[in-house]
Amino acid sequence: MLNRISAVLLFCTLTCISGCGFSSVREKGAIYMHLAAEPATLNPIIAGDASETWINEYIQENLIRRDYDTLEFVPHLAEKWEISGDKLGYTFYIRKGIKWHDGVELTADDVIYSFKVIMDPKTDDSPLRVYYQDIDKIKKIDNYTVYFHLRKQYYRALEICGGMQILPKHLFDDGHSINNHPLNRSPVGTGPYKFVKWNTGQSIVLERNEEYWGIKPQIKKIVFRIVPEQKVAFKMTKKGELDYMVIRPIQWERQTSGKRF
Repeated sequence: MLNRISAVLLFCTLTCISGCGFSSVREKGAIYMHLAAEPATLNPIIAGDASETWINEYIQENLIRRDYDTLEFVPHLAEKWEISGDKLGYTFYIRKGIKWHDGVELTADDVIYSFKVIMDPKTDDSPLRVYYQDIDKIKKIDNYTVYFHLRKQYYRALEICGGMQILPKHLFDDGHSINNHPLNRSPVGTGPYKFVKWNTGQSIVLERNEEYWGIKPQIKKIVFRIVPEQKVAFKMTKKGELDYMVIRPIQWERQTSGKRF
């Protein structure tokens, strides 16, 4: 459920490359990653395959995330949360000042809107919707506080509520169907990387979000190269056209301790 905040600890070897329809020169500070299939969408609510989820990890964020050292959930877009005594109520307190990539502030309205989109029968996300069927109410307390109420106790309730995919309401709530919205191919998130361009059949490019609210990654650009044939991808790796030692997902930030990887 949770988007994992991915990072790269390997700097690419800078070499000149040719062929395969790609740029002949590697950019400094960029890495080149292999996609075995072209995504159908980059809308995190209706995304379903591995390539879509992988790319969205760099763009989108959740209210909470898992610390992969302790396996515990820790604050992320939400600075804290509270659970009611009967374990049916979950209140999240959103950090102030977190901006979508277009500069608009993230608020509780975005969380509530996203929940409604997930639960809308017209939305093509039935595998995702089933996780939220036991939430009978979501309420805005104020601009930075949102409350979830469950019909019954559920052991994964914190993960489900805090790990919900979030869309920018001010961009998506415009009358377009969520299933074919123009932003499904040019996503806007709050994460450490911004979407730049999608060259159909060739690549998807992300750049570091210089206004990111957390600790910025070292890598400036990520280029996902779409190469369906594994043999071709292998040859490209041998020639230096793809980076083969990219590690994911790992965290570059321990938010609770301030330590960096």
